[in-house]
Amino acid sequence: MCVTGGIFGAARLRTKHRHRFLTSHLPWIVEQATKARFFLAIDWENHWEETVPALQEKFGVTPLELYNSKSA
Repeated sequence: MCVTGGIFGAARLRTKHRHRFLTSHLPWIVEQATKARFFLAIDWENHWEETVPALQEKFGVTPLELYNSKSA
């Protein structure tokens, strides 16, 4: 159900936003889904004190801004 909401939810977007979603956000989402660690398997209680960039590096998440600057 979540997958279909993620895929078909973009159909509700206006043309400009749909184009941005399909060209920059969707490729990033697919890459993160295949590369990053599964978030439900993380004990978040042990990571409250860590910064977001530290968590991104630890769990293999590329920030969207960095991904877009690499692909541009």
